[in-house]
Formats: sequence, structure tokens, C-alpha cells
Amino acid sequence: MEEGGRMRVEMGTGMRVEIGSDHRGYPLKARLSAWLRERGWEVNDHGCESAESCDYPEFAFRVARAVAASPGSLGVLMCGSGIGMSIAANKVRGVRAALCLTPRMATLSRQHNDANVLALGADLLPEAENLAILSAWLEAKFEGGRHERRVGMLAGGPSAGGAKPPAPDGGRAPAAGARPSGEEASMDPDCVFCRIVAGGIPADKVFEDEAVLAFRDIHPSAPAHVLLIPKAHIASLNELAPQHDALLGRLMRAAKEVAAREGIAGKGYRLVGNCGREAGQEVMHIHFHLLGGRPLGWPPG
Repeated sequence: MEEGGRMRVEMGTGMRVEIGSDHRGYPLKARLSAWLRERGWEVNDHGCESAESCDYPEFAFRVARAVAASPGSLGVLMCGSGIGMSIAANKVRGVRAALCLTPRMATLSRQHNDANVLALGADLLPEAENLAILSAWLEAKFEGGRHERRVGMLAGGPSAGGAKPPAPDGGRAPAAGARPSGEEASMDPDCVFCRIVAGGIPADKVFEDEAVLAFRDIHPSAPAHVLLIPKAHIASLNELAPQHDALLGRLMRAAKEVAAREGIAGKGYRLVGNCGREAGQEVMHIHFHLLGGRPLGWPPG
């Protein structure tokens, strides 16, 4: 076991695991987090914070979104049975969550299904068995080959059938600008911009397509002041991943269309994106301010 432990220290160095649980999985989460850190893994704990009763979907979505936003990252979730966590996590596009009850299941979920989230049942197995499952899962690698095609079909959903070839990255990334099939797959219920997208908060919309929404700022800083956002929840520019490249291009083209509609395209306008609290980002959902209709000095701010 000591030899295997040394192998895992080397494997884990510099890599991060997104981890979360509900109240039933809280004690196991604490043990697994310590176990991972001892072996060189960086652990990003998304909660819960105690054994007090809570709702598992909240923490499953937190972990799943973090994994989806960072291709190549891994997540570990646990509740009493692991079932609820796996169902919730799999609603987030780009996530392949596997509920594993044996080390063999864990190994196969990585080798054949390229699982990037592991779900564990804290009430179903002793701690030592869940540790063995986690160890096997981390050590296994995706085999590719014929499995690459099948994982690509998972990303496409039932309509993909077997006719479409996988995308260059194996088809695991969502199509540019595509909307996830489940509402939770692309939205954060606590995000004000996601609630505008969902229709829960009214907004003065000036442009909308499948991927992008633009609406007037309620506290305008210029005669024309429009916010452009992706409909999918991405917290900040720091969370952009390769699969978002086309979406960002769509946002820029949408800005051009909005400027034309506002009558400022020929006069000139400014597109501003803030990243982080110190830069003035108040809503943690990527957005760009389109400003125009008056002279805009430089430097701004």
C-alpha cells in the first residue's frame, strides 16, 4: 500500500479535484479530502460545510459546473447513496458522472466512459471501500479508440445516433453556442443574469438568439448602454475553456449587431469586459458593456 501511496503522490502533484457532498456524505468528504491532499492533490471543496441537513443538488451543480468549466479536471461527489449526486451532476453539459460501488466499476468508468466526476454512496460502503474506489478511479486513464466514438455520441445525445463522427476533442465539448438540454445544465439559480435569461426577472431586451442575450443596463453610463451575456452560466473570463471560443466570437458579433440597432455603429462605441471584483465585476456571470452615444475618453475609469 505504501508503494501505491507513493505512486499517487506523484500522480496527484499539481492536479486539482473539485469535491462536494450533502450532509450524509460530509464525514466521508472530510476523510477523502485529507487523503487526497496527503497524496499531492489540490482539493477545491464546494461544500456542504457541516452534517446539518441540506439539499444535494446544490453541491452537485457546484462541482459539476467547476468540472465543465475546466476540461481535464475531475470531480468527486458523495451523498447517502450517490444516486442523487450522479443524477444532478449529469444534468450539466460536459460532465460524465459515474456512480461506482466497486474499484472495478471505477476503473471501467474512466477507461471506457471517460468519467470526469465520481459519485460515491457514503451510507452504502465502509470508508475503506470508498477510498479504494477513489484510488482506482484516479489511477485509471481513458483508453480512447472505439470508446472515443461512443463518448462522442453521449455528448450529442439521442439525436446524434451513430452517424456523426466525433469532434476533434472526442466530441466531449458542447457545440459552440449550444444550449444544454436541462435548465440546470446552463444556469445558476442564484445568478441574476441567469434569472433574466430564464424570464424570472424582466429586462429591456434589444437582442437575443440561442446563445446570447443583450439588454439595456438599468443604470446606464452612456446614452446607449447595453449588456451582452452568454445564456450559459460562465462566472468570469477566468473560467473560459477552449470549447467557449466560438461562443465568445458570437458575443462579439452580437455586439456589432446591437451597435447597428442602437444607431452607434458608424459613430463608434466601446465594448468593456470586467473580470473580478477589483475590476468592477459585480455579477459573477460573464458580461460585456456596450457603450456609445457620447464621446468616450481614454484611459477609461
